[in-house]
Amino acid sequence: MQSLTKREKTLIYILVCFLIIVAGWFLLLDPALQKNTLVKAEYEQKQSQLITVKQKLKDYEDAPNQYKILEESYNEIAGKYNEILSNDDIDKLITTKVLACGFRPKSLTIGEITNTSFQTSDNATSEENNSNNQKTDSVIKQANINMTLSGDINKLKKLINSINEQEGLEIGNLSCQLSNNQANSVSISFIIYMIEK
Repeated sequence: MQSLTKREKTLIYILVCFLIIVAGWFLLLDPALQKNTLVKAEYEQKQSQLITVKQKLKDYEDAPNQYKILEESYNEIAGKYNEILSNDDIDKLITTKVLACGFRPKSLTIGEITNTSFQTSDNATSEENNSNNQKTDSVIKQANINMTLSGDINKLKKLINSINEQEGLEIGNLSCQLSNNQANSVSISFIIYMIEK
């Protein structure tokens, strides 16, 4: 067998080194790089999930404060209305006010208690609902009351002030029949608004 020249030996060493590098690439580095790419993609996916979970957690942490704000807002709104009253309670409320002002009730008719629906007009909620602008059923109930009473017309202002001071009660219509004596006849239509408290 012939001995190899120095040049051939160098070429064989270079070829062996090249084969070792190629084999190392395909057997070690390429699978490691592919696995690294997969792990990196999975890491980025987990990071985005973590951000989403942190955002939800922040919402949950803020939930008691948001609930408290909504509850205070509801209580403030509910304070402007009467609690749900029966017809007897409505009768007592109106009759007491009328008697306290010096009038004598002749007749009282209380209409059916119905749900009231409204269009949101509050600035804070109208911005939120501006795009869908939907009509909302409320928990507010109302009843119409018609009453005929007699008494001194000079005390009518006191009765009107008494009604205006009562939260959730307003005068819908008022008409008077004057007579020479103090038995003037007054017909008043009230609207009472109620809410569950």
